[in-house]
Amino acid sequence: MKYRAKFTKGDNVKFVGHLDLLRSIQRTINRAGIFIKYSWGFNPHQVFSIAQPLSVGQTSLGEYMDFELMEDISEDEVKQKLNAVAPRGIEILKVRRLNESEKKVAALVEYGEYKVILDKDIRDEQIKNFMLQDKIEVDKETKSGTKRVDIKGDIVNLKAQGNVLHTTISTGSMQNLKIELLVETLYKYVGFEYDEYKIDVERQDLYYMHEGKTLKKLI
Repeated sequence: MKYRAKFTKGDNVKFVGHLDLLRSIQRTINRAGIFIKYSWGFNPHQVFSIAQPLSVGQTSLGEYMDFELMEDISEDEVKQKLNAVAPRGIEILKVRRLNESEKKVAALVEYGEYKVILDKDIRDEQIKNFMLQDKIEVDKETKSGTKRVDIKGDIVNLKAQGNVLHTTISTGSMQNLKIELLVETLYKYVGFEYDEYKIDVERQDLYYMHEGKTLKKLI
């Protein structure tokens, strides 16, 4: 049976890298006593995947993983067993059984919602003028090198309340805007000096575009 779980990545584990997070979840599944399916081959591994990884130092209220179990147990039981042994900072919020035809979580994600605590206040007028630009061009690192690209289409919404920034941006495997690059570009526009170590990023949730019309959460 296939399942999807929504979980947090809190302050206690925000400096844990993606690979170490995967190992921590593997150990959590083993300790929980639920029988996860393993892949075939010379190096079998647990059949599970995580959506778009966070940068080290960021927290999240809405991370997602898919996994496949050898047994059919209730969603509530899966949630309770995982939470009973999960490390501090990781909490399973929801679990849903998946249909066989549903896309894997990594392929489904298209957008991410973020809350950023800035080290400076930004006014509504500055945000509006920033978004009124015909283009918002940046130098972006790609697999083929650095390219000058327009990121305006990657920004679904952007608003600020003093030093708190809220935004939803492209966060998929095909189209992706790093939140740090957006904040750095905004700072440059308003004339602020940017220091990535002075901002605090929390991902609120992940979404996909439902029927080409509305953003929908993964659970």
